[in-house]
Amino acid sequence: VRSYLAPYGVSEEVGRTLVCRSMSRRTLVRIAVGIALTVLVGIGAVTWRMRHFGTTICPRDRADIYAIEAAAENYAGLNAGAFPQSLEELVRPDENGRSYLRITTPPRDPYGRPYLYEPPDAEFPFPRIWTYGRDGLPGGEEADQDFGNWMFRQ
Repeated sequence: VRSYLAPYGVSEEVGRTLVCRSMSRRTLVRIAVGIALTVLVGIGAVTWRMRHFGTTICPRDRADIYAIEAAAENYAGLNAGAFPQSLEELVRPDENGRSYLRITTPPRDPYGRPYLYEPPDAEFPFPRIWTYGRDGLPGGEEADQDFGNWMFRQ
């Protein structure tokens, strides 16, 4: 401090005070910036996580429907292209004790009802898997909206 400030006529004691104040201001600014960044990241994470809150299109629905559709396609691949007629066929063990879905009962949607399934037909060349949403009735808005695998194919 002495050699740096001496040419300007600043005493050693005053020089130490100036350096300490400058360092403490920089430290406070760094702490404030760190807190601000932490808050912004937290708000972003909460916002990202809450995107699907209150809607029926949630990650679990999507994952369940993908798994059921993959199991139905696997079934068809091993049965000369014939899709299962119901979800029960996907959970029933074969002669080797293996099933296409690793559960013992047909999967249920987040509201506790079994997923609905229809094999392919002339109108739809792929199996249809869906849920009616929170209210369990066709149609609806927000969390009551129907959600099915045909929504992924558009």
